[in-house]
Amino acid sequence: MLFCRSRNAKVGLGQSRSISLAYVGAAGRHLLRQSYYLNPSPNVVYAYLLTNAGFSDFHSFQAQLQQRLSHGLLALAAYTFGKSLDNASSESSLNLNAAQLNPKNDRGPSDYDIRQTLSVAFSYTLPSQQRWRALRALTNAWGLDGVVIARCDVPPVEYVQRAQ
Repeated sequence: MLFCRSRNAKVGLGQSRSISLAYVGAAGRHLLRQSYYLNPSPNVVYAYLLTNAGFSDFHSFQAQLQQRLSHGLLALAAYTFGKSLDNASSESSLNLNAAQLNPKNDRGPSDYDIRQTLSVAFSYTLPSQQRWRALRALTNAWGLDGVVIARCDVPPVEYVQRAQ
């Protein structure tokens, strides 16, 4: 099951500028979780167990600024601060003894947890050629777009071994 929630607000700042702020959240429950057991019994070296004990939580704050500039140029900047936690990522249950594994306590950053993202984009509508009909047919409604995305690195995964 997946539960999603969001709240957003967009404000126009004049005729050519707008800013929007948003909160986006999601909660996944009863997700597929694969556990890897190392030496679960004297006769078995390792075993995999698939259950629906997986869960995930995602929360983010998003801000966006859009500015129409002159002569068909549009600029956009967006920032996202988010956090994703789960117990179903690939590293969450590696090489554990069966007695130590409790899915409810095995919660940490998701494999795909990217905390910060900054995106900058532009769009430029090329002026149409009015002089020659054949050239106008080829160049009408053309544009030039660009996107730059900068992201922080995925947080490192810490492995903890417990003494037996």
